[in-house]
Formats: sequence, C-alpha cells, structure tokens
Amino acid sequence: SIRINQQDDDGDDDNKPTLFPENVENEIHRRHTELVRPLIDAIDTAGIEYFKNERRVTAEVSEARTAIFAKLAKLNELLEERRFVAGDKLTAVDILLASCLFQFDAAYLDAYFLRECEGCQGSILLSDSHPGLKAYLRDMYGFLKPSVRFGSYRHHFRLHKAIETTRQLYSCEILEDEIGRIPSIYDELPNLHAILESIEKHAG
Repeated sequence: SIRINQQDDDGDDDNKPTLFPENVENEIHRRHTELVRPLIDAIDTAGIEYFKNERRVTAEVSEARTAIFAKLAKLNELLEERRFVAGDKLTAVDILLASCLFQFDAAYLDAYFLRECEGCQGSILLSDSHPGLKAYLRDMYGFLKPSVRFGSYRHHFRLHKAIETTRQLYSCEILEDEIGRIPSIYDELPNLHAILESIEKHAG
C-alpha cells in the first residue's frame, strides 16, 4: 500500500489534506486518462507480450514501446512547467505516476529490455534525458520514501532472470538454491537510492 509522509491536521475534516481536491478533480482525471494510465498500460504490454511471444518484438510490443517513450516525453514537458501532475498540489495521480516511474528505473527498464529500444534515453534518475521527470521524482521521494523499496520492485523479475541467464550460458537447468550465485543485472539500484538520499539530505 502507498503511504504519504504527511500527518492529518487536527481540525475539521474539511481542512484535512486530500488527494482528490475538488478544484482540480477534472484535471486529475484528464491527466490520468491521457498520460498516466496509458503509460502504465504500455509498460505492461511491452513486457508481458514480449515474454508471451518468446521475446519476439511483435507489432503490439513495438507499438507499446513507442507509446512508453512518447508518454514519458509528454510528462516531462508537463512537469517542467508545474510541480505536480494536476498543478501545484499533490494528488492521487502523482502517487500513481511516481510509483510507476520508480519501478520503471529500478526494474522495468532492464527486465523488459527497454534500453535496447529505439527512442529509449535510459534511466530517468541517473541521466539528464528527462529533467522535468527527474526533478519530479526527487521531489516525490520526500512524500513516498517509506513506500519506495527498489529491492522489492526487482524481486518479481529476479528468479526469472537468474534461470534464463543460466540456461543461456550453460544450456542446463538450475536448482533454486543455486540462484543466489548468479550476479544481479540490476547494478544501478544502489545509485538510484544514493541520488535520492543525497537530494533529501541536501534539502533538509
């Protein structure tokens, strides 16, 4: 579950923070429908369909990959002009987007072989390819730090990658207790954590 580093006010319910402020409700739904949900769906399609088709880049996979980088570009433009997706207030759509993008850098980028795709500009946090998104994620980390667990993001893919790597290298099966001996392909994880922690300390 998502937790936010923000305590409730002691006043009336009307004065308590909300992730669905009425004055930007339409903007929340518009940005979610046009940008955030399509990005998440494209990432899912790019990965799931790729593996379902035995790592063949089908038309559906190719279209999904193109959509990922197009939506990232649009979101980058938007977040170069405003602090949050719906304006100057943190809303539910920010929780959804930031969670997706943290996972994108930590897991999806490599697990779904997106680095190899035309149009990919690499990690959001570890490059300057998307300055708007990079600043946004650094900002969002302050709200979502208790729920950002890079190790958990990659855990779903680790067993599959270990088995597949061994099969390719040695053309054999592998016992589960031997999996830990295979080097991780996610060497950037410590760097992702370090850049976010350094920003937080500097801001403090």
